Amino acid sequence: MKSYLKILSVFALTALLFTSCKDDDFYLQNTPELSVSINEIAVNTAGGVYTIDVQSTRRWFITSTAEIGSWFDITPIWQERPNGEIVFGGENNGQITVTALANTGGPRRATLSVETAGGLLRQVDIVQQGAWNEVLLFAENMGTVNTSTPWPTVANFTGWNTTGQSAESITFSSSGGTVDVRSNAVSNFPGASGGNNVMFSTGGAGVFYVNGIVPGDIRNFSFSFGTNQTNYVISVSFSTNNGETWIPVNFEKTTETWGLVETRFDIENAASSLRLRIAGGPTQFGARIDDLRLDGLVPN
Repeated sequence: MKSYLKILSVFALTALLFTSCKDDDFYLQNTPELSVSINEIAVNTAGGVYTIDVQSTRRWFITSTAEIGSWFDITPIWQERPNGEIVFGGENNGQITVTALANTGGPRRATLSVETAGGLLRQVDIVQQGAWNEVLLFAENMGTVNTSTPWPTVANFTGWNTTGQSAESITFSSSGGTVDVRSNAVSNFPGASGGNNVMFSTGGAGVFYVNGIVPGDIRNFSFSFGTNQTNYVISVSFSTNNGETWIPVNFEKTTETWGLVETRFDIENAASSLRLRIAGGPTQFGARIDDLRLDGLVPN
């Protein structure tokens, strides 16, 4: 009797394994196919609901360059893991629903990646119009041609790489402690240019100026820059009266490693010129900045 039951058990296990292998073989040998109905979703400032048709012969998963749930949500959800992580996706043919929130800020963008278990990949860009358009007034990455010791001061450096509407009128200067251009300890935050950066002396008191910005009728601005110091060491201010008065630009950065700062400031009245002032306080190894960018914000 025991031998008979043993034979039945072996037969049942063999049948199960055969069925499982047969399903896996079908899944893996099935010709992988994946397509999406659109490559881009253009969203206006009011937001809305959009659908993407997916045709696939396999299971597929969705990831995004922007955090899902920040300014848009998607379905379907494939599973919720014990740690609370949500996995988005589906199997075979299906549909993705994108729900975008209203936008009161600047333009924003995300890229959805739809990928099968077999490695096929399709992407869909989500581009939402902002309440304003961004006008590049200037961007400066401190140049990419390496400097060498002795490091040139701001006044003696000639490798600036300025772009934007105000590029032809912009100049750079410094005051106080030593402010020079260096090609070591390069910026390494996501999107950083590397190459050269501006360093303030370890003793502090150095100030870096961006002069000759022409804002025209623009009164709202977005300013970003990379730095290896905190907001307790680096400070930013602006002037519309050629430096007679300086108004602080608030931002927060708490780390002492390279990172990108993004902030906004407004001026009360249209100005013929605008100056930026970036000051570095005392540090053990010197505060640095890189990749300055100023955008004017024009309402749609």
